[in-house]
Amino acid sequence: MPETAESLVDKYAVAETCTRMAVHADRREWDQLRSLFADKVLLDYTSLNGGKPTRLTPKEIADAWAATFDRFDATQHLIANKLVELEADQATCTASFQATHRLATAQGTPLWILGGDYRWELTRVGARWLITSVKMTVTWSDGNQGLANAASTGRTEDRNVETVRTFLRLLEDKDIESWMRLWAEDADHHYPFGTAMFPAHLKGKEAIYDNWKGVPELFDTLSFPLREVWTDGPRNTVVARFDSDNVMKGGTGRYQNTYICVFTFDAEGRIREYREYFDPIVTALTYGLADVSYR
Repeated sequence: MPETAESLVDKYAVAETCTRMAVHADRREWDQLRSLFADKVLLDYTSLNGGKPTRLTPKEIADAWAATFDRFDATQHLIANKLVELEADQATCTASFQATHRLATAQGTPLWILGGDYRWELTRVGARWLITSVKMTVTWSDGNQGLANAASTGRTEDRNVETVRTFLRLLEDKDIESWMRLWAEDADHHYPFGTAMFPAHLKGKEAIYDNWKGVPELFDTLSFPLREVWTDGPRNTVVARFDSDNVMKGGTGRYQNTYICVFTFDAEGRIREYREYFDPIVTALTYGLADVSYR
């Protein structure tokens, strides 16, 4: 079937959208990258990472790729041999790619290169074509594949630190339902200074929820400024030091304490174990459970 001027314009727009995905990622232009995607996008990178295809929002894609790409000194994704097929308001684009990753490392070459094919599916939304699925098929690689592991270690640490920040923010927002989604199903929660008020050990999400669900309502406002973090990548652990400056219900007082908390994460980034250290005397004084003073 001969091409029309309209179909040629559409094919050009589809091809440019797919090319821009690579360009914006390499340039770390995350806002522009997000604008290329539909509300939900099916990503299939199983030929590289294993696992299963996953459906993500544009923000989730940009955040995940930013965490990955920012760990490399430089990346370059070249897209060539683009072929576009149109069917009404749907389009498919296939292309060859070569992706070069550079990261200075103590061992091996600083370059890792992948080659293969991309397949995109797009839908027309108004005057634009938005990506609804991306499939990458790796057919060859060269160089130091260990760079992926080196970048991944740093990425995992960043993810875990961000989860700690989210943990504190959701407490401040009193959003216990969302806060509970940070926990693994079989999580262990420890208060080493355990009392009747703070059980020494809670096992599983249900027990953790039962312990925490009423806490936000004891306060008018909650504030947990994060002061320091330390990470242990091989153990998937973050140690965080933060303060509390919480206004008690009805403005009857303030609860101010300092915490050292140890977060250990599972492979999916959920909290597998949590240990909370704080000054129990400060807590007892605040709640009228003790009559002592510091000299």
